[in-house]
Amino acid sequence: MEREEKIMKIINMGRCVDSCNGLIDLISEPDHVVSYMACSQLANSPIFSNNTQLLEFLMNHHLCCTKYTGNNSMANILNIITNKLPEKPTEHIVDLLNAIIYNEILNGNVDDYLLQYAQIGLIIKILKIENRSNTMILRDHSDVITYASSLLNLLNYQNIPVYFKIQALKFCQCLKEHMRAVSQLDVVLNLLSKALLKITKTEEKLFPELVYSFLMYFNILVHHNSFNSEEHQIHTSYFKNTTAEDIIDILLDQDDVLINGLLLLLKIYTKLLNASIVQLEGYNPTEVFYEFLKSVSFDESILLDFLINNETNFLGYILKYANYVLSAPSELACEKMICVRGTIGRLNQNLIRLTNKNLLPYNLDPLIRKFGLILINGTDTKNSSSEFHNFF
Repeated sequence: MEREEKIMKIINMGRCVDSCNGLIDLISEPDHVVSYMACSQLANSPIFSNNTQLLEFLMNHHLCCTKYTGNNSMANILNIITNKLPEKPTEHIVDLLNAIIYNEILNGNVDDYLLQYAQIGLIIKILKIENRSNTMILRDHSDVITYASSLLNLLNYQNIPVYFKIQALKFCQCLKEHMRAVSQLDVVLNLLSKALLKITKTEEKLFPELVYSFLMYFNILVHHNSFNSEEHQIHTSYFKNTTAEDIIDILLDQDDVLINGLLLLLKIYTKLLNASIVQLEGYNPTEVFYEFLKSVSFDESILLDFLINNETNFLGYILKYANYVLSAPSELACEKMICVRGTIGRLNQNLIRLTNKNLLPYNLDPLIRKFGLILINGTDTKNSSSEFHNFF
């Protein structure tokens, strides 16, 4: 039977309540298009009265027929399970999810990236539900973390599809809430550091998710009381082989990733500085902010747009940077502070004008006052540094 005939058969089956077995047969088709159409029709047909019945059926089918079903078909089934998974799954659904993840996904040795992509997508969805609802679905996260580490190892290989690498890093980011042990953080950071250094040396194009994941985990580690500069020297090697300008250039394509990356760099630097552990040369917050301003051509209107819209946490970043500058008078004498102060001055004028006309979506008076103190060379910084000490 040709593809077109099978697709027409699928369409007709979707109208019939008793066509479940026929659709299941076509789900297992090696033809990816036919399998996808059958899965979609099954998910939207009146065969099941609710998503719970559909999920139970698909997961049982997946567990029983894995050996006899092609990779494309398994990926399609997992994608439907992921899309239909509710925020509060029943106990039976949770049991089936754990069976699929611990008996098949974590113990499998799959070399098909589309199937692994679907498998990772299911775990990501579960982790997000866990984090949002603060409930436990997966029975043991240690095996999942080990699985994530094995995926991160693949970042070093050139023939791995980019979409798969990004999926692996999203998986890595979702796991951060479950990595409390320093040893687990070390494993992940070690793999990310090696991947960053290898890609940097080969002059391949880095994608923002890799750099952001590294900064995120490095920040978690430096804020852990067990951080030691000698034991974690390998993690700082990436900073020594690159510059703030390089990192900003990589993150620049995605506004939210860029601003969160800037905030992470600021947190990392100030924590290491306060703990007197290790210095990250070239990553002084004013130097980083200067490179960011340079990337946007010192255009205060872009900064104003960042402040007004709520798509990024730019307000949190700029407030934290202002607090840092006001607590470190030497920053005000920094050579690059001349350009920084000029942009801040123009931005502050716009903020004052918009505030007087009640055109700002929220109160930015604290930021305006901090900018004012920076612009007058840090006068009364002692008082200002404690004024909003509890803001964050």
